[in-house]
Amino acid sequence: MGFDEPKSTDNAMHQVMHEARDYQRIEVITGRRRRRNRTDDERAQIVAESALPGANISDVARRWGVHRGLLTV
Repeated sequence: MGFDEPKSTDNAMHQVMHEARDYQRIEVITGRRRRRNRTDDERAQIVAESALPGANISDVARRWGVHRGLLTV
């Protein structure tokens, strides 16, 4: 058996790990994502919601479909 050849125990372990692993469904979105055209009023609303005391920036960003980094000061 050469240095680069896997051992049979390594193959068996890999097989067991592979079978035991839980698989989850993922969705792949393809295509170009276009920039959203928001009105000035919508932009002001987003900023106002994120500036409220106790506002959860991630929730506001998710609700409006923007990245939270755009709302963090």
